[in-house]
Amino acid sequence: MRKILTFFVVLIVGLLGLAVVLPGMVDWNEYKGEIASQVTKATGRNIFIGGDLKLSVLPVPTLSVEDLHLASVDGASDPDMVSLGALEVRVALRPLLEGRIEVDSIALVRPVINLELFADGRNNWTFAPKPAGADGAGAKPVPETALPQAAEAGETAADSSLAIVLKSVTIEDGVVSYRDSAKNQLERITGLNAVIAAETLEGPFEAEGRLTARG
Repeated sequence: MRKILTFFVVLIVGLLGLAVVLPGMVDWNEYKGEIASQVTKATGRNIFIGGDLKLSVLPVPTLSVEDLHLASVDGASDPDMVSLGALEVRVALRPLLEGRIEVDSIALVRPVINLELFADGRNNWTFAPKPAGADGAGAKPVPETALPQAAEAGETAADSSLAIVLKSVTIEDGVVSYRDSAKNQLERITGLNAVIAAETLEGPFEAEGRLTARG
C-alpha cells in the first residue's frame, strides 16, 4: 500500500508543478495523452484517464480527475491493478513553495485495488520503467516552458517521498483483493471506508474506518 501511495503522490506533485507554471487557463485534458505517456515510461504500466483532468493553484493547489485506471501486468487475472471512480488532492501552498510537501487531503472515491502474487514468484505491485521510445506517439507535448520545472518537481517528490506529510487520506467505498495464484487463494475486502494520516510515507500511520471481509 505504501508503494501505491508513493506512486500517486509523486505523480500528483509533478502535475502540480506544471500547474504552478501554467495555471488556470490551460485545458489540461489536451495533455492527458502526454501525462499518460510519462506515467507509462516511469512505471511500465499503461494508465487511462477517462474523465476530466483539472488542476488549479488558487486558493489551494488542487488536482481532481475522474475515471482513472492503472493497468496490471501481463497475465494478471484483472486488467487493472488500480481503478478510481474519482481522485481529488489538495496540497498546502506555502510548504510547496518552500520545497516541502504537505498533503492536506487525498480523497479516493470507489477505488478498486487488485494485488496478485503469481505462481512463478512475480507480483503485480512491483513497477519497472518502460524502455525509451515505447508509446507516446501522437500525444500532445507539454509546453517546453513547463518541462524543466515539472521534471524538477518530480525529482524532488521522488527524493523526498518519505518526508511527505499526509494529513488526511480518505477512502470511500473501496475494494481490495489479494490473489495468491500458487496457493489458489483469494482474499477480498469490500465496503472499505477509512481515514488515514501519516507523518511520512514510512509512518507512523493512524487510521480508522470500517470494512467487510469474509462476510
